[in-house]
Amino acid sequence: MPELEVINNKYILIVRQSEPLKIDNENARLWRASLIHKYCNDLGLKSVYLTSTFSHYNKKQRFDKTTKLSGKENDTFVFLRTPGYKHNISLLRFIDHLIFGIKTGFYIIKDRKKIKTIFASHPTIEGAFVSVVLGCIFRIKVIVDVRDLWPDLYYDIIGKSLISKIFLSLALLPYVFMTRMTFSFARYISAPTTPYLNWADKKSFIKTAKTLIKLPFAYPDSQRINTGLRPAFLSDYKGYKVCVFIGTLNENMFDFLSIDTAVKRFNKKIVFVIAGDGSGKKTLEKYFCNDNNVIFPGWISKNEILNLMQYSDFALAPYIPIDNFEMHVPNKIVEYLSEGLPVIYSVKGEMELLLKDCGLRYDATANTESDLCFENVIERVLSDNSLLERLSSNAVKIFKNEFRAEIVYKNFITSFLQSSKIP
Repeated sequence: MPELEVINNKYILIVRQSEPLKIDNENARLWRASLIHKYCNDLGLKSVYLTSTFSHYNKKQRFDKTTKLSGKENDTFVFLRTPGYKHNISLLRFIDHLIFGIKTGFYIIKDRKKIKTIFASHPTIEGAFVSVVLGCIFRIKVIVDVRDLWPDLYYDIIGKSLISKIFLSLALLPYVFMTRMTFSFARYISAPTTPYLNWADKKSFIKTAKTLIKLPFAYPDSQRINTGLRPAFLSDYKGYKVCVFIGTLNENMFDFLSIDTAVKRFNKKIVFVIAGDGSGKKTLEKYFCNDNNVIFPGWISKNEILNLMQYSDFALAPYIPIDNFEMHVPNKIVEYLSEGLPVIYSVKGEMELLLKDCGLRYDATANTESDLCFENVIERVLSDNSLLERLSSNAVKIFKNEFRAEIVYKNFITSFLQSSKIP
């Protein structure tokens, strides 16, 4: 395991297995853990980003063995070698995460005297569990950051029949135990919403005092290079409204099929740009193959995303209505708000609370007479020229007031990560 040079003080360890990194693509959008790592460095705090050699989104190995990379004095990455996997829901993924958790444990044991604070994402369950257990043993402050409701999310995705629920209950028993142990012994828990914090707190066997930190997903102020050029794939759609979706195309997370009637009805008025890649892309391309106003540009770079959003009129967030999303404000929503895009979204809960003044909700199951029918929501957008302008103005205000990464994450670092004190 690679040694770290420590000058004068200890460092902050960030444990996060699955995020896009600049090493994957120079134009990659930085997510939560990566931004916290960046702002630690900006503030002059030593930090190490501990992750996997395997890129979850590219499904490729970054390195053939455990590797340490150091740039500036405070900018260090350690990549732990894990075997990887081809499918997101598979036995190999569980094995990959287990190995990452074990190697994370060995890393923390080896470097325990040099670590000031651990910021560990949940998921992965194994990485967070090992971090908390060893944090208790070695008196290291650990903050567990809830990113998704694992393992509960699996019940919503694949536990729809009685047989599958019974199977999942047995298969996930070790993960249920690790999750409960993690939040039983964690003294600090962060999460993007209050319901996520409450979910984590309820998992605890031990009702001890905990510090619950609401830490919303945040984005940096736009650093767009304004080319003034409309994306080439929009060249045939002059005069159309542009509705954009950007993200992983996963049929277990998003329901695009319910927008089909609106796609056909408004085929001369709206172009739907579904940007990204994933297991559901081929199915969607086949389903919409006869609809000329649906475009699949594939995975696009950070600058291309910013440029696309600049030329879009509103964004689409067709989440499947499960607890994981009703209790959540995903980073995708904040990304849309960062560019002033009104959001057409599909679930109640935290998203509705946030987007009531800068978005419109629809119900995929609503009949054509309902105001919540997707077609009728789109008709409202098209018939009211001032609506999008008003919603866009509100989106900009909300982002600037609540979701600027420079403020949100730097405040979190100075308030919680910088101090190593354990209550």
